[in-house]
Amino acid sequence: MPFPARPPLSADTTSLRTPSGRRRARRFGVAAAALVVALAGCTPPFVSSGAAGSPTPTPTETQVGTSTPPPSETPTVVAPPTVTVTAQAKAPTSEPTRSSEPTTAAPTPAGWEGVLADVRPQLVRIATAGCGGPTGMGSGFVVGPDLIVTAAHVIDEAVQVNGILDDGPVVPLSVVGADSTRDVALLRSAEPLKQDGLQLADAHPSSGTELAIIGYPLSTYNLHISTGIVSGLGEPVTYPDGQVVSPVFQTDAATNGGNSGGPVVDRSGTVIGLVSGSQVWSTRADDRVPVQGINFIVPSSAFGPLLQQWRTQPTPPAPTCPGDADIDESSELNVTFVTEEPIARELGLILFTHGAAINVGQYSTAFDFFTPAAQQRLGGLATWSAGLRESYWVDLTIGEAFDYKAATVEATLRTLDVGTERVCKVWSLDYEFEWIDGKWLIDDVRRRAPEAGC
Repeated sequence: MPFPARPPLSADTTSLRTPSGRRRARRFGVAAAALVVALAGCTPPFVSSGAAGSPTPTPTETQVGTSTPPPSETPTVVAPPTVTVTAQAKAPTSEPTRSSEPTTAAPTPAGWEGVLADVRPQLVRIATAGCGGPTGMGSGFVVGPDLIVTAAHVIDEAVQVNGILDDGPVVPLSVVGADSTRDVALLRSAEPLKQDGLQLADAHPSSGTELAIIGYPLSTYNLHISTGIVSGLGEPVTYPDGQVVSPVFQTDAATNGGNSGGPVVDRSGTVIGLVSGSQVWSTRADDRVPVQGINFIVPSSAFGPLLQQWRTQPTPPAPTCPGDADIDESSELNVTFVTEEPIARELGLILFTHGAAINVGQYSTAFDFFTPAAQQRLGGLATWSAGLRESYWVDLTIGEAFDYKAATVEATLRTLDVGTERVCKVWSLDYEFEWIDGKWLIDDVRRRAPEAGC
């Protein structure tokens, strides 16, 4: 029988080439948290069979390391992804909203506080998982009734992409289109969203324009805002594999891992760009000089036309991993939150991603949500996944989260017997997580009560 885990936090590195010297920068895709839970045949979804013990406290602060690279004449960076999208089935139901003219609106009476209040319902925290398990976390924003924008490198190589709105539900997402040269991706939700979407500016902002960056830096559980100005109309950002992101403009507003894909808005709340990366140090000969206040933004005037093009495309087939099971059927997963605590909502998003992977036969992806110790106790992937073809997650209720270490989760899971009879059971579970290599991973799952029928 299966069970849960969380994704990683990481700050990538990139490089900016300029005539005056070599510069080093970082990318803002943050590895996210990803939980894991599952039912295999008639085996209960837990590691330990005893009663749940008291949760063990863990640090409440996430840390994203930015190690200082060795002196070098050649910048070391991480390349952004290249995503190939093919058209398939579902016809689009909406289009991104764009303003017809450059925004020149005066500051609102409430200032940035009022802008944040207007924009925050449109913000999305995005979690991804690849063929090796949980891969990252980033920010995004709604641009239409079923459309969300993020950075292309946030969804690079992801086979599972899911989001949670700042004050709304968890939604499964599909990549409609992505362009590495603009570092932008358009996602479509499986269900219509209540939000109308943010407007996009048509014109490139000028130097000195006031702006705010809104998102989830350093995998924080709460939405953050930082303010600054358009500080420069800089050169393209070049990555190790030669990939160039262009055009970009620069800002002194603070950005960190997890901000990637988040909106950059002006005083009227109109999107003028999305977060791509940041320069963190400069190297000339043997001298290494820390750099502050040079952060790279892709202007909406550059990626807006791409969104207009992609919105007419059908949703492409979901990507797969080697060894994925060819299951006979799959089940939709519904998530309910008993509490609005940010940590509980994050763990719920992670658990949703794990369960969604199980439901479509991505067992290797789901299995890598466990700690190495838990994987060993589960007997390896083959043993753990045996019987999963007949087990689906249906409903998941997220309760209290304790000390950023454990979450109490009640799950209603549907199982399918070897025959044709469907058997529904309710499992009351405590999920215990370990913070390993910058991500939450499931280390144990305990029953709080015997399983019961639905």
